Amino acid sequence: VKMALPEVKIGIFPGAGGTQRVPRLTDQQQALQMLTSGQTLSPQKAKSMGLIHEIAEPQKLVETAKAMIRNGLKPVAPWDEKGFKLPGGPVYSVAGANLWPPAIAILRRETHGNYPAAAAILKCVYEGLLVPFDIALRIEQRYFTEIMQTREAAAMIRSLFVSLQELNKGARRPAGVPETKFKKIGVLGAGFMGAGIAYVTAKAGIPVVLLDRDMEAAAKGKAHSDGLISDQVRKGRAKPEDKDRLLSLITPTADYADLAGCDLVVEAVFEDSGVKKDATEKAEAMLKPSAVFASNTSTIPITSLAKNSARPKNFIGIHFFSPVDKMMLVEIILGKKTGDKALAAAIDFVRAIKKTPIVVNDTRGFYVNRCVLRYMSEAYKMLIEGVPAPMIENA
Repeated sequence: VKMALPEVKIGIFPGAGGTQRVPRLTDQQQALQMLTSGQTLSPQKAKSMGLIHEIAEPQKLVETAKAMIRNGLKPVAPWDEKGFKLPGGPVYSVAGANLWPPAIAILRRETHGNYPAAAAILKCVYEGLLVPFDIALRIEQRYFTEIMQTREAAAMIRSLFVSLQELNKGARRPAGVPETKFKKIGVLGAGFMGAGIAYVTAKAGIPVVLLDRDMEAAAKGKAHSDGLISDQVRKGRAKPEDKDRLLSLITPTADYADLAGCDLVVEAVFEDSGVKKDATEKAEAMLKPSAVFASNTSTIPITSLAKNSARPKNFIGIHFFSPVDKMMLVEIILGKKTGDKALAAAIDFVRAIKKTPIVVNDTRGFYVNRCVLRYMSEAYKMLIEGVPAPMIENA
C-alpha cells in the first residue's frame, strides 16, 4: 500500500482540496515536495508526516477505526479548530521567507517553465495559506479550471491514458503473427549497455546468455546485475531469493556456441560497423533459422547492418537507452527487409521486459536522438550568434 497525490504527473494537480489539506497537515516544505513531484509515500512515512492517523491490517481495519473513535478522535479537521497554527509557521514569517523564494527557484530550475500544473500548485498553496480554508478551496478551484484547459495537460493525459496504453498493448504489432514465448535470449557485449539489457531480461524471468570477448569481461557484465539487484535488496524492493533467482538466469560466456537455442539475440557491441559485422556473422552461425537478430545501435542504419546478415528478414533494431534498468522507452527500428515476424518478436520482447516499445523508421538518429540532435544544433547556433553559454545551459 502506498500513498500519493500523483496528478502532477499527468499535467494537472490535486483538485479536491489536496493543495490545501496537505500543507495544513504537515511541514510546508515536505508538502510542496510531495505535491509538485507526485512522489509515493509508504504508510509509515505518511503517518510520520501527519497525513494519516493510523496504519491497520486489512482484517483489522474496522476494529482499528472503532478504537480510534473510543480513544477520542476529534470529529473536526485541524484547521477548523480554534487556535490552529500552520505547521512550520505562516507564509509571512521567517520560516516562510526561507522556504518560498528557494522553492520557486528550484521549481523553475527543475521544470524550466514547461509544467504549468507544478507552478499552479505553488500558487495554490501560497495563496491558500493566507486565507481561511473555505476560501482557499475556491482559489484551488480557479487554478484547477485553468490548468485543465492547458495544452500540456491535454497532451500528458492523452500520452498516459491513450498513447501509452496502445503501445503497451502492442500497437504496430503485425496482425496474425503468433506471440513469441522467449525461452532463451542472447546478448552480445557485456559492457554497460549489454549488461543492462541482460539484467532487465533476467529480471523478467527469461534466461539470458551474456557473451563477450573473454570470460573476465562477461563475468564483469554479470557483476553489474549483481550490483543492481543487491541495491534493490538493500532498499527493501527485492528479496534475497529474488537476487539468487535473477543471477541464476544470467550465463556469462565467451563461446558463441552457447547462443544455440536462443529465440532472440541483441547485439550491443562497440559502435563500429566492422565489429558489429564480425559479431553478427559469428552469432548467426549458431542460431536456429527462426531466431531474430537485433542490433542495439544508436547511430548506424539498420538497413546497412542487415547487409551483414544471411537472413535480413529476421534482422531488426532494438535501441535501449542508458541506463537500461531505469529508462522505459525502447526504439524498434525497421530495416528495408525486416519481416513481420521479426517486428512482432521485437515488440513481444520489449513488452516482456515491461518497457514501452515505439516503432520507428530507419532514419538518421532514429527518433529520440534525432530530436536531441536538433535541440543541440539550435544551442550551438545560439552560441555562435552570441548568446552567453550560461543562458543557454539554464534555458
